[in-house]
Amino acid sequence: MISRLSFVVILLIFSHLRCVFSRKIEGRIEYDDDTLASFCHHDTYLYRETHRCVTHCPVQLYGDNVTRECEPCSSQCLTCSHVPHYCTSCTQPYYLKDDQCVLDCSPMLHKNAPSSRLRLVGGAHEYEGRVEINHEGEWGTICDDNWRLEEADVVCRELQLGPAVAASSQAEFGSAGSRVAIHLDDIVCSGNETMIDLCSHASWDHHDCSHDEDAGVVCAGPNLNQLCVESCGDGFYQQPGTSACAQCSAECATCHQSAEQCQSCDEPRFLHYGRCVESCELGFHGDDSGPRTCEPCVEGCLSCADGRDGGGVCTGCNPGKLLSDSKCVDSCERPLLSKPSSLRLADGATPFQGRVEVFLNGVWGTVCDDSVDIADAEVMCRQLGLGKALAAVPSSHYGAGTGAIILDELQCYGNETDIFQCMQSNFYDHNCEHNEDVGIQCAGPKTPGTTGVCVSECGVGYWIKDQQTCVPCSADCSRCTSATDCHQCKHGWFLKEGECVRDCGYTMYGHIPSSTCRECDRST
Repeated sequence: MISRLSFVVILLIFSHLRCVFSRKIEGRIEYDDDTLASFCHHDTYLYRETHRCVTHCPVQLYGDNVTRECEPCSSQCLTCSHVPHYCTSCTQPYYLKDDQCVLDCSPMLHKNAPSSRLRLVGGAHEYEGRVEINHEGEWGTICDDNWRLEEADVVCRELQLGPAVAASSQAEFGSAGSRVAIHLDDIVCSGNETMIDLCSHASWDHHDCSHDEDAGVVCAGPNLNQLCVESCGDGFYQQPGTSACAQCSAECATCHQSAEQCQSCDEPRFLHYGRCVESCELGFHGDDSGPRTCEPCVEGCLSCADGRDGGGVCTGCNPGKLLSDSKCVDSCERPLLSKPSSLRLADGATPFQGRVEVFLNGVWGTVCDDSVDIADAEVMCRQLGLGKALAAVPSSHYGAGTGAIILDELQCYGNETDIFQCMQSNFYDHNCEHNEDVGIQCAGPKTPGTTGVCVSECGVGYWIKDQQTCVPCSADCSRCTSATDCHQCKHGWFLKEGECVRDCGYTMYGHIPSSTCRECDRST
């Protein structure tokens, strides 16, 4: 039989063996720190504060290959490598020069931290946190839908904090307050972009998220925001008369003399008169065959396609010209018909926005904002060939027009090809002033519209004048053979003796399926 003393000895031996072979329990290593360090291998180091083996030591610590522990860097180093004095980034106000932190970079230039539109919030140190982006002066978060290491890499690169170690989701670093905007959603990056908003994403402030889905990142470092450099490099310029490198504006890939004087642009922007723009102004196209620049369209083109040979591929024509097979012509060759331009945008900051103006009977006029909504804007953007509608903008946002107010009470379903197919008040019949002139915003890109073109048939809402030109029917008529001879009325109107009326009068009624006036049955 085993004595009591022998039993105790056996228990002690068993407990020792259990410790030796059980290196981790629920992720926590159960040894004193000196023993633990010997177990850290495969490029991991003991971080004594958490008693864990880590692949990346925290800020101001480095992984010592001899002790297998995270050891402190020198006081001037924010991060270091292999030994305490081999700095890879510096604490303020020092600059990194080779592997040392110095106060003066002479004779080299010095680069300070950029004033980024990104920041990390809620992390244990500056290399991690919830991602927030400043858009139009307001800080907001990014939704974690599709949030991967590729997207996190772009954020870390833009912040100059090295590659990404992790892309965090579900508000790992805390959720922002309810009053904080969610600026971006559905971001998809290749991983090579220089700024996060150069990745594809949903429209600004359009999302289906809550702050429980705030995205975050963990960056590997080092922090490369305070450096001694031979040249300022992309995204920076040398401030005249100094040895300091300042950051270019966010739109510029490179700039000269000032932050706003761009010299080159990243995709999808093009260089145009010292500015980087996403859409070249009318008369120009984006040439991406070399330096991304705006180049003139061929003569006669109001707009043309982007690309190497886009200058000769017209998508819209100057007044008096008509688009035919990507060329601007004076007249359409038969059997094609001329459908002159009847819509334009005025006084917008880009070709895709502005006050809506309509051409009728030889003059340009405006559209009243009464009842105009996104469905109406959709039709107008389609007619102009400017992509999907983003907004209908009321109250003369783009300035008050002059002259006639041609359209009022416009009501489109959204699938019409142009506004003359929509329901509306009679032309020039309105109760508005020019402070109610409506504008629109379209998404682009520019493509051929539905007017200002050569067509095989005029379509609904038009009649053929002189066997060659499409002219709008009256505002209440959808099919006609002249401005005064209507054959089919729009919804809500009824055809009576070649005219469209709201009330068919005594002894007649409006037959809705045919939109015609019919005699009442007096036999009953």
